[in-house]
Amino acid sequence: MWNMNKPAEFVCELDVSKFSFRNFQVIENKPRVDIFYDDRKSVSFNLCVDAHSPVEAPYGLDSAQQNSDGSRRTLLVYVTDPNVIHFLTELDNVVVACALANSKEWFKKAMTEDEVRLRYKPLVYKREDDDVFPAMKFKIKCVKYPTRLHMQLPTGDVVRNGATTDHIGRGASVVPVLTVFNMWFMNKEFGLSVQAEDVIITPNSSAPALPMFNFKRPVTIFDNDPTTTLTDDAAANLQWNDAKVQKTTTVPSTSEPTVQLVDEA
Repeated sequence: MWNMNKPAEFVCELDVSKFSFRNFQVIENKPRVDIFYDDRKSVSFNLCVDAHSPVEAPYGLDSAQQNSDGSRRTLLVYVTDPNVIHFLTELDNVVVACALANSKEWFKKAMTEDEVRLRYKPLVYKREDDDVFPAMKFKIKCVKYPTRLHMQLPTGDVVRNGATTDHIGRGASVVPVLTVFNMWFMNKEFGLSVQAEDVIITPNSSAPALPMFNFKRPVTIFDNDPTTTLTDDAAANLQWNDAKVQKTTTVPSTSEPTVQLVDEA
């Protein structure tokens, strides 16, 4: 794990030759392999070169599955930086080479490279043959030690811990710090476990607030549970393209005033 007092390295600054995969073990009938980077167990990195170069989450955060406890949900993003695509592809190749060399132990039989690749779920992949950019999936932790979610404002300022999973809707832009911590095996597939530790979120302001309804005239949609707390100056600087900001009634106290975001249909 990286030192949170300084930025995690940009993924392209990592050295792919320093990754190693060892300590194969079976725990509760589930095989797993630990990941090391330069002899450090697990590795964390920034997927984006900086906080102003996000990736798009076209479908938003997936819904909790019926057969899961909802503690970890999947987010798919499109990776557009060619350097990031190249690095992650090289890391995929290192994983395949290691799995090939250890196939007897990991899969109980010697396998060819083609057979290993058929089982491996790569970090970056094309969902459709004609996709321009590859996709990547990672987990958002929702319950125990949840992923820290921060809100990017139209001013460029960021509200620390000012977002929730509800803000990761269709078309949201995200800047994630990711951790790769082990290798998973399930049925006849395997891959790297990737989870987000921190994410800066810019919601898709053009998405309708209530997409399930058709409105014949302009309607103001009020959020019943505002989650963003800002200073007076920050509130005054908010400029949404298609949203209004209304300040709530201030009750004399030592706390800072809040603002309520009001989306327009």
